[in-house]
Amino acid sequence: TLSPPGGGFGLQRLRRRRRRRPGDPGAIGYAGLGWINEYHLSSMALKNLDGYYVVGSVKTIRNAGLAALHDPTFPDDFNRTIVWNLHGKDVYPDANFEFWMVSTTLPHDTMKEVKKMIIWALTKGQHEKYTVRTGFAPLPFAPLKPRLNKIINRLLPGNSLKIESGG
Repeated sequence: TLSPPGGGFGLQRLRRRRRRRPGDPGAIGYAGLGWINEYHLSSMALKNLDGYYVVGSVKTIRNAGLAALHDPTFPDDFNRTIVWNLHGKDVYPDANFEFWMVSTTLPHDTMKEVKKMIIWALTKGQHEKYTVRTGFAPLPFAPLKPRLNKIINRLLPGNSLKIESGG
């Protein structure tokens, strides 16, 4: 199995921050939507490129992903995962695509396991119990699929992702 070291990247730091912030009057911090929902934290609206104030939610974060994928300046290979300053009324101005870095030189058997994990993440892993309930927006598949196929074909030649949707 693959897992981040120490129980999660930044997990302990976020727990320490969570303990410190409630006692700091007027303190402002940033945490992902999952943390905001889990700890019932207050969240404020941010002003987006079109001047709308938008509160982060699964819907507005998914809209940010859709807006990024329709933006011709957003790179096909996702080498800029931050999606911000995009157009739209319900588009959250500060979101990102989560990503994995996968070496193309892994041994064959390891790459087969990586492929299984990627396929799971892009299909069953998009179910709301793994996304929405944990503060993540499911991937917007229609505009995403051609880009995913390019990436997967580069990583795993001849292995286009043949899925219609996640979940």
